[in-house]
Amino acid sequence: VILDGFDDKRLVGYQYVSHADADVVTDHDSATELALKQLTRDGAVRVLIIHDADASTTDDLVVRIDEFLGEHSLDT
Repeated sequence: VILDGFDDKRLVGYQYVSHADADVVTDHDSATELALKQLTRDGAVRVLIIHDADASTTDDLVVRIDEFLGEHSLDT
């Protein structure tokens, strides 16, 4: 999988899945999403996966990010 962003020091990243382009075909599938969510639950890495349909506005996107960061504090 190719993430859209990842911080090696904090082991946190994100992937924005746009159904309008090739992300769902080339970068992401349901098995990948499940594996990334399991790694997050295990504390190995923290990866936020955002589907465009789940964050159709900038405000929706900010809410999703804030919720994720609140659940997964970033200790420096």
